[in-house]
Amino acid sequence: MPQAVLADTDKAPQRGALVRFPKRKGRRPKASTDELQSILAALDIRLIGCTETRRDHETTAGEVLRKMIAAHGAEHVTLILRTIRESRGNERALTDPIINAVSAVALAFPAWPATGLRWIEAFDQVPLVELYAKVRPLKYAVKGSAWCFLAGMIAERLYPVFAEQKIAPPKRVNLPKRPVAGARRIVEKGLELLPHKGPHNTSPVPRDVCERVGVEKYQAGFHIRAARMYGDRLELIERLKPEALRVLISPTFPAEIRAQVERRLADGEKFSGRQLKRMAGITTRRRQRK
Repeated sequence: MPQAVLADTDKAPQRGALVRFPKRKGRRPKASTDELQSILAALDIRLIGCTETRRDHETTAGEVLRKMIAAHGAEHVTLILRTIRESRGNERALTDPIINAVSAVALAFPAWPATGLRWIEAFDQVPLVELYAKVRPLKYAVKGSAWCFLAGMIAERLYPVFAEQKIAPPKRVNLPKRPVAGARRIVEKGLELLPHKGPHNTSPVPRDVCERVGVEKYQAGFHIRAARMYGDRLELIERLKPEALRVLISPTFPAEIRAQVERRLADGEKFSGRQLKRMAGITTRRRQRK
């Protein structure tokens, strides 16, 4: 029985009891070892095991580098390793946290490594091993990795060197909007439901027909009413949203105002549901909070 489970229950589970183990996190993709070895060989860096004594231009960060290749590409990893390898005084800085910190700075300020040799020469004034020794105790005081604090110190040291370069703000990622069915699509679905409507107004549409068309059963009446009113005049309601169409075909909407709206729609105007309610004098009361 795992020790973690016994620590939570303070006693062994009874026979037949269900024991739940924590879910294992998904593994991040890694590059192949051959791809990593080709990069290290080109830079004259030797990959050693964790039990071996690390010397100049040697690293044990095989797993970190393989994940970084899969995430950011071989060119990014080559840049990071070359920056540490060729800068003065950082011969033994090829460790996991330092590699992660330099990578974070390069990703946060892409204009800096784009300067080429100037980027590498700037690290001659950044003693990476010494800086990491200063920030290492922070990982025991706060929740976070020590390389995050090291990345901040590196950025502070490099900022005066590249201060004249404009830092482009990160691009804002706009999430795709959910597709909204327009009024024309509502009428088209209503035309598909109309042949299956019974002779009476209260006759329901079969559930299997609604599922085939893609309409909820409780909304079938709305689609059918829209199809009866504008099935042969689709050009009028193409510019309307579903909310406006619902107000326009409502039985409480005055017929004379509906005719006026239809004439203005034919001229190319566009109305919202709130505008139509205001024209018809329809007011909605909001519930007061108790």
